[in-house]
Amino acid sequence: MTLTDSKNCTGVASKEVFLRTATNCQTTSIQPDAAPQPEIWPNPFLSKIRVSNPSGRGVSLRLIDMMGIALYGVKLTGIQTEIDLNWLPTGIYVLILSDSNNQVIKLEKMVKR
Repeated sequence: MTLTDSKNCTGVASKEVFLRTATNCQTTSIQPDAAPQPEIWPNPFLSKIRVSNPSGRGVSLRLIDMMGIALYGVKLTGIQTEIDLNWLPTGIYVLILSDSNNQVIKLEKMVKR
């Protein structure tokens, strides 16, 4: 985690928090580093897409057409998943990844060639 004080002095801490800062620095906030975000590729795609989920936590994937109709949904539990979308016609789609609280963590326009 990165720690920053009111004088913009920073330090880095691991699970055990021991912070050393320069003289005349006072720690005022502690913020964890950002967690790795899911990635979706390739885009555009021909038949298959891959979804990486670095956290490994359950993530829901929904695929929606440009009319707002849900075409596909699945829960992803692995770190990387390959999804066959060969059955989709050529077009533009919206892919939504959400966490277990139904919070959107990634929203991406996908193009099927």
